[in-house]
Parts: sequence; structure tokens; C-alpha cells
Amino acid sequence: MRLLRKSKMKRVKNPTNVKIITPAYRLFLQKQARAEEEELQNSFTAMFEKARLSGVLDLSKKDLATVPNCVYNIYKKNKKNAIEETITKFEQLYAGMSIFELNLSKNKLQHISADIGNIEPLTRLRLNNNNISSLPNTIDKLRRLASVDLGNNKLTELPCNFYNLVNLRNLVLSKNSLKHLDDGIGKLVYLEQLDLRYNKLSALPNCLGNLKQLKELLLSFNYLTTLPPSIGDLCSLDKLEVTNNNLTCLPMEIGRLLHLRYLCLQHNQIKNLMPIVGCARISELYVANNLIQKLPLRFGQNLIVLNMRRNKLTELPRDVGNMKYLIRLDISHNKIQKLPCTLGTLKFLLTLNFEGNPINAIYRDLRVAEEPRAYSLITRSHSAHKFKMISSSDHTEIFLQPANHKGCITAMKTEREFGGANFASRSLSELPIEFEFICQCALDLDLMDRPNSPLAPPFIQHFMNIKRMNLSHNNLRDLPFAFSVLTKLNELNISVNQFKHIPAGVYKLHNLKVLNASNNKLISLDFSASGFEALENLRVLRVRANKITKIPVQLIDMKNLITLDILNNPLLQPPRNVIMKGTNAIRNYLKFNKRLL
Repeated sequence: MRLLRKSKMKRVKNPTNVKIITPAYRLFLQKQARAEEEELQNSFTAMFEKARLSGVLDLSKKDLATVPNCVYNIYKKNKKNAIEETITKFEQLYAGMSIFELNLSKNKLQHISADIGNIEPLTRLRLNNNNISSLPNTIDKLRRLASVDLGNNKLTELPCNFYNLVNLRNLVLSKNSLKHLDDGIGKLVYLEQLDLRYNKLSALPNCLGNLKQLKELLLSFNYLTTLPPSIGDLCSLDKLEVTNNNLTCLPMEIGRLLHLRYLCLQHNQIKNLMPIVGCARISELYVANNLIQKLPLRFGQNLIVLNMRRNKLTELPRDVGNMKYLIRLDISHNKIQKLPCTLGTLKFLLTLNFEGNPINAIYRDLRVAEEPRAYSLITRSHSAHKFKMISSSDHTEIFLQPANHKGCITAMKTEREFGGANFASRSLSELPIEFEFICQCALDLDLMDRPNSPLAPPFIQHFMNIKRMNLSHNNLRDLPFAFSVLTKLNELNISVNQFKHIPAGVYKLHNLKVLNASNNKLISLDFSASGFEALENLRVLRVRANKITKIPVQLIDMKNLITLDILNNPLLQPPRNVIMKGTNAIRNYLKFNKRLL
């Protein structure tokens, strides 16, 4: 019978799929729960013991869904009264201890109990990175709070009592769903930092101007269309960040922020920067991705960083040279057609980025009859912007990439010196506008004989020490005289181009040792004192496959020239058999026939 009953029991089906818990498994679960509870208790004991010594109770990253009651009862005194019955032995052990900071961040809290008001001595409360949607009214009992972090929660509003925390210095409300701020914010007169980023604010209350001690105001990623005029009353403001909003203009009152040093207004629709002219202490200004058409005059004397990327700029004012402390300048992707050489006077400028502009002229300002006159040094067609200068991965060389090429380091933004430049095989008919601009700035600063002069901005010095340059396989017909500033150049390759003569600027490169001008259209060689004779260090000269008909007798005086490659030219003299014997044979032939030639 027993065997039969067992067999029948095996055939019983469980149509509801209910998990059957055996007594043994139940006992296992109970033991596991007790072990976890004991582990949690030991963990809490360790944390509370640490808090007793440091005054900081850190319960972050504990996956807490609710705050343990022992936390709220931590300040209850161990007295014999009715409350004592509700206090556990653990709570009695730590009752009355001094806790000044409570960290409940990065948990799973959805609400905070009204008992939070029991922890009156708290000065810092961190509730960020939870799922809290509301705060209890009793929070105003924490009158000693100086710092509250409520970032990355689900708050849609703050209780009215919250604004009674008049001793607050730092308040973080970023990454919530706040749609408006109550006028009560004006009560927090000691506030120094206010972070409202990543909310849904469309306007700010005018009482914001009451926060006279506010130093940092962060408003990025909201829906603000304007700033209140009272923002000009924030007399201590040092940093203002309002990126990614819908601002179309700035209030004139913003010019009263005399202590403002950092201003970030990127990704808005601002057209005019005139209101900020009064902010004389600004050292960092970020206004990229707006609709700004021009920079204000007489502005930015203390600027260190200026980012105006992707605006509507058509020109740079001539007094940009007054920004004498500027280190970084980004004016890329605008509509600028002319570059002022006054940029070359910015002796601290490390990086300059003006890619993506239709630049067709470089100009400088001269004073004629005490009036400034601007004139163009070069003009360019729009085809000159097919390429941009790029830094190699090891920052030792610059080369060209298509203007729409991404993922490379723009050479003008690199803070290291270059050893070489490779512009070969790019179908260039002119030098890259960036490169010629640097050369022209250096020429205006008279840096030919002193490239490391303290007067030269770093962005120019990085290029002045180039020793190798490859311009071969292009369509170049000439080089600008400003090219002559590259006085440390040792090797220059201009082969396979359209040169009919050696550019005058090349004869100023006194350290040049190797010159390759093969496969051009050269018809003669200038070995006069202002020509090759000026290149005292020249060792190798390659001019094969040109249209040269004779070699000047002055070659005799170039005693340092070791190699002269002049094959495949329609030479009338010397004879081919002499040329095939090499440079010394050519030199001896010229000496012997000097009188006849």
C-alpha cells in the first residue's frame, strides 16, 4: 500500500504551477534570511561605529528602498519614557551620537519619511541618484543644513517649507523635473552655489536677485527664453552657465556682474553680445552654436579662452589684438573671410582654430595720417578651403586632409612644436591659408632671425621650428615671400609643380641644406649674391627634368654644394659627358672655361 501510495503521489500534477516549498527548503530560506539580516546588521554596526568617530554616516550604494528607522532615531536620547519602547537595542547603543553629514545617495529611495526632521544637527544631506518624487514638510526642521544634494531624482516641485532652510550655502537640484521655482528661493540669501541643470524651467523668478552671495549659477539644459533683469543684482557671481536653452537675447543688466569670470552660453539663439561688455573680468567665454554676427569692440582684455565656434561671424575686429592674455581661440565654422594679422601679437596664444571659414584674405592694420587703414596681403578663391592642416598622432608632423575629414587633431590646436610638414599630392595651387597666415604673422613680428622670441605667440613658435617641408606633386607656381620666415628649414621639396623660377623667399632660408626642385618649368638658375649664393649651407640641389639651358659660372663659388642633379635638361653647356661625371666635374669644367663662358 505504501509503495502504491508513493507511486500515485508521483503522478499528481500541479496545474497551477505553484512552487511547492518543502520543510527542508523553508528551513534553508530562514537560515539564509537570518544570515543576510545578520550581515546587514554587522554592516550597519560598522558604518555607525565609523560615523561615531567621523560624524559622517555613509549609506550610499546600499540598494535601500527605505531609510532604516534607526537613522531617524539616531538623536533620540536613551531616556526611560514611552518612546524608549519603540527603540531597538541597536538604536539605544547609538542614540545621541553626533552626525553632521548623512549620505543616502545612489539607492532606490522613493520617499523620505517625515521623521527626517529628527536629525536636527545635520549640516550636509545627500539624497542624489534616487527616485524621490517629493520631500516632507518637516525638512525645514533641519535648520543647520548648509549643503543639500537632490540631483538626479524625480522632483517636480519643492515644498514651501524647504525655503526656510535659510542657512543653505550649496543646493543641487539638477536632473529633476522642476518646471518652476517659487519666490521662496529669494529667502536663501546665504546661497553660494545653485545647480538647476537638466530640468524643465521656462522662467526664473525675479527674486533670484536677492541671492547677493551667490557665486555659481548653473542653468544649462532647461527651456529658458530669457534671464530676469534681477540677475544683474548677483554682485558676487563668479560663474554663470546657461547652455542648451532657448535664449535669444541677454538682459542689459548682466553687464553689472563685475566679478563674473566664467560665462557659458553655448547652444542658444543669441545674436548680440553687447550686454556683457561691462563684465570686464570675464576670463572664459563660451558662446559656440549661437547666431552671433560680430564681437563687441573694446571687449575681452582679460579673456583667456574664447570659443565662438559655429556662429555667424563675418569678421574679427582689428582690436582682437587687445586680448593680450588669450590662450585659446576657436572661431571655426563661421563666415569669416579675412584674418587680421593682429592675432600674431597675442603672445600667449597656444591654440587657434579657424577651420571651416571661407577665408580669402589676410590683412593687417596700418596707421596712415593717424587713421587705421586695412589692406589685404593675399586673396584666395574658395577652392583654397578644400583641405585643413592636421597634426600627426605623435604631433611631430603636419599634413593635409579634406576639409570635411573628421576625427583628426587640427594642427592649429596642437600645443607642441612640429618637425616637418607634408603637403604633397594635394593638387594645391596655393599654400594652405592657415599656413600662410602664420608665416605672415611671423613676418610682421620680424621673427625671421629670432623665431623663439618671447614676443611670438606659442601657436606661431610651434611652426617656426619646422625643419622638413614637402610640397611636391602639386600645382604651385610661386610661394609667398612670407615663406622666408621658416629660417630653420633644412629640407625643402618643391618637385613636380609649375615653378618657372625659384621663389624669392627660398633664398632667405639660410639653414637650407637640401632643395629638390625637379620636374618643374625652371628656365634658369640664379647663383648671384641674392640667389643661391645666399644659401651658404646648401649641400644638395636637385633640378633635373626642367628647361634649364646653362649653368652659371657662379656655381664655382658654392664650395659647400656637394650634389648638383641637373640631368634631363636641354643644356647647351656643360656637355652631357661632363654632367654625368658629377658635381666636381661640372665645377672644374666651369673653372677651365670661365673666360669663354
